[in-house]
Amino acid sequence: MKVINFDMWKICYRNTRYFLIFIFPALAYCQLQPFSAKIHLGIEADQSIESLVASYLNREIRSIGDVEVTDDNPQWYLGVIAVEDYSEAGNILGYTISSVVHSTVPVGAYLDERLEVISNESQIDSLATLVARIEIFLTKKYLSTFDNLVTFHGHWIQSGGPDDLKKMCELVISHFDGEYLEEARRRHRSPE
Repeated sequence: MKVINFDMWKICYRNTRYFLIFIFPALAYCQLQPFSAKIHLGIEADQSIESLVASYLNREIRSIGDVEVTDDNPQWYLGVIAVEDYSEAGNILGYTISSVVHSTVPVGAYLDERLEVISNESQIDSLATLVARIEIFLTKKYLSTFDNLVTFHGHWIQSGGPDDLKKMCELVISHFDGEYLEEARRRHRSPE
């Protein structure tokens, strides 16, 4: 028959208790945070199609599920301009949609990323590193009044016939989701 040292039992119990109370919930919290994105959807369109374009785009955005359309501190800006195309005789030929994507980046995160890039001196000579560090220092001084920087990601234009407006709006959101949000989801799942 084995004899268990009571002091050893208390230590194991205490360590297990700390793990269950403090460490396990923290690990679970980190792993269970789902991806979500806040988007500002800016729509400019000819008056005759503005409500249709807004309806189509909002319907498609809502179908994504992990995206919230908001004006309150959005992470992404999706701007859409839609116009009707007319012939010289005044007949509707179709539509043209221009879309642009921006995201916001916290100033601190941007500058930290820049410092990390220039810290690898094997790729940059020491004078260039010094100049880059001075640039970051001055930028930090100047940008300290701002919370976020806006980063341009892409712009695309599409044209379609008179029956293509809904499909074109679906393609705008599909492109935005596949090109930009999917990359953000991937980075969220594996931050390194």
